[in-house]
Amino acid sequence: MKRVMGSALQRPLSFAEEEEQFRNSDAELLAEADTATQFRKLRVTSPRASPRLTSTATGKYTTSASKPNANKTSSDVAKCPFSGASRHDKDTAKSSRCPFARLHVVGNTHQVSDASENLLKFIGGKARLNRSISRFYAYAFANPHLVRFFRDTSDPHALRLATWIAEKMGDKNLPWTRERRSRDLTPVVVAGGRRIVVRDRSSAHVAAWHSPKREPHKVGQHFKLDDCRLWLRLNFLAAREEGLFQHKNFKDWYTRFLGHFVRVYERTAPQFVKEAVRWSEDKKRVARYHEAVAKGLPEAPGDGVIGVSLGRALQQIPKAEWAANSDWPYEQ
Repeated sequence: MKRVMGSALQRPLSFAEEEEQFRNSDAELLAEADTATQFRKLRVTSPRASPRLTSTATGKYTTSASKPNANKTSSDVAKCPFSGASRHDKDTAKSSRCPFARLHVVGNTHQVSDASENLLKFIGGKARLNRSISRFYAYAFANPHLVRFFRDTSDPHALRLATWIAEKMGDKNLPWTRERRSRDLTPVVVAGGRRIVVRDRSSAHVAAWHSPKREPHKVGQHFKLDDCRLWLRLNFLAAREEGLFQHKNFKDWYTRFLGHFVRVYERTAPQFVKEAVRWSEDKKRVARYHEAVAKGLPEAPGDGVIGVSLGRALQQIPKAEWAANSDWPYEQ
């Protein structure tokens, strides 16, 4: 009885403790503790060779530089198939070939490469990413399920995510690091009248878990599988509509990139990335989604992910994509 009472009366974590606990849970978050330093340390300097990942007995991945392949597949070197979108797309497609970049991860931590930097430049840099991410957040804010995570939709969410991605791809101006250093550190009010300073990714997500818009019984809960799947669907939809997925090499790198990072929030989520991509490319499913949102629903009946258990979710994707059967996104 004494043991039960002691557990029930245990002091709740402060936001600082919760942030530290979350940050210590994953190598990626620890690596971002000093982004500028990590950016220099983790840079891959070979412009021609991207590292190959090999699995170790512990399940971690190590890399070895792969030699340039003279017999690259057509998807690696073919001209970019941009046909719509921006003037930048058309001009770039006419004048150059699509750069190829492998997802580069060592010790479970993403590393910048010259290849990903070239890919960033090719698609139009931070500005192009910001257009895509701004479109994504417009969709997220319109979704009655996802919008609950946002205490204030007027905050520069799109800019922060776009600059983070740009920096991870290799933007030498370190836009995310600079934005963090100039960020307003005035504490914001979350559920229960508590206050938190949003200074980085860890604190931003703690604030989202404690958003005052969430249902009382869900305040403090971390992102679940269904949250991640819906987030991925809309993110890929925005990228496709912005024209970014017309570039096959960017699509390959970006989906692997988000597949690697979404595991920070939900370990089972990466195996559902490809399904989210397929959803974003299916015009009928997307149309049904928009119709549902217009009616105040978070997703289309019969094609949803909210409340779907892991077991049921696995039945919605090919067995070849199950984590138990695949090393994606690290198998390159």
